[in-house]
Amino acid sequence: MIEKTYTDYLPDTLELVRKAGAALLDIYNGNKSLDVETKSDDSPVTIADFRSNEILIKGLKEIDVNIPIISEESARIPYEERKEYDYFWIIDPLDGTREFVQHLDEFTIHLALVKGNKPVMGVIYAPVYDDMYYAWENGGAWREYDGQKTKLKGHSVDLNDSGLRIVRSRSNLDPKTQEAIDGFDDPKPYILGSGLKFMKLITGDADYYPRVRTNMKEWDVAPASIILEEAGGGLFDWGKRTPLQYNKKELTVKGFEAVSLVE
Repeated sequence: MIEKTYTDYLPDTLELVRKAGAALLDIYNGNKSLDVETKSDDSPVTIADFRSNEILIKGLKEIDVNIPIISEESARIPYEERKEYDYFWIIDPLDGTREFVQHLDEFTIHLALVKGNKPVMGVIYAPVYDDMYYAWENGGAWREYDGQKTKLKGHSVDLNDSGLRIVRSRSNLDPKTQEAIDGFDDPKPYILGSGLKFMKLITGDADYYPRVRTNMKEWDVAPASIILEEAGGGLFDWGKRTPLQYNKKELTVKGFEAVSLVE
């Protein structure tokens, strides 16, 4: 059980994510070169990942000490323990480490509150742009950017149309996904890094985001699930059109399609 409603948690959560974002910017804009390590899945990790992770975990425990936390950069929790969770936080303290290291500005922080196997609150924040996206169950999807707060809504897309703006990863494009994209009529690639790719579907900048094969993890996509859903769209298992499930035994996402609007 949780002690508050989702909207009660939201203000402190947004403030916390901004605090972690400020710490990332301090490192990003500093003069020191970054030592980049390689994790077991061949993805990079830096001191920035660990600093953001430290801030988020400390802050989430202060918000509600009773809610467990699953984090990319923290020790893994055995499935036998976490399968009993009613609620848990899942976080990616720095999504787009490659973009961060290359100074491409597109990195984000991801945070979601999951109930059972479904995200019920989510935040994606791009510190360089001070661009905040968030949603909670039955509360809509929102963007705070450039001094404006905007309610987000997906747009209708016909996948048979010519010239669709199809999102693809800057750093992790697999051949099967490229093959799927090439199967569309005159697709217009929208190339981007980090969780901002999902958000472009509900800001009107892109139409469709497929990943046939991926080594992404649940913390990469959890907040996008609830934000897209509350905007009228969705994030589905590849080829099934069933919502992604969370807190699986293996925290891996094999493939997905993100759509702007479910019709």
